[in-house]
Amino acid sequence: MSHIISNGNKIFYELFERKSDYIVIYVAGHREIAHEKYKPNKIRDFCLKNDISFCWYDYMGYGKSEGIKDH
Repeated sequence: MSHIISNGNKIFYELFERKSDYIVIYVAGHREIAHEKYKPNKIRDFCLKNDISFCWYDYMGYGKSEGIKDH
């Protein structure tokens, strides 16, 4: 996973670039710990199998991202 810095916190994301002209962006539900759930992994696997670019990230304070979880 990679990260960007937002308000001094690391926000983690994962990007798989493929040949297609499309990209699926997955944003986890509020208070869902994205990297530990079933749904983003299945969507990622579908995209990789079908050569579709895929990006997903954790909200600030959730999953692997830093920050206050109450915001």
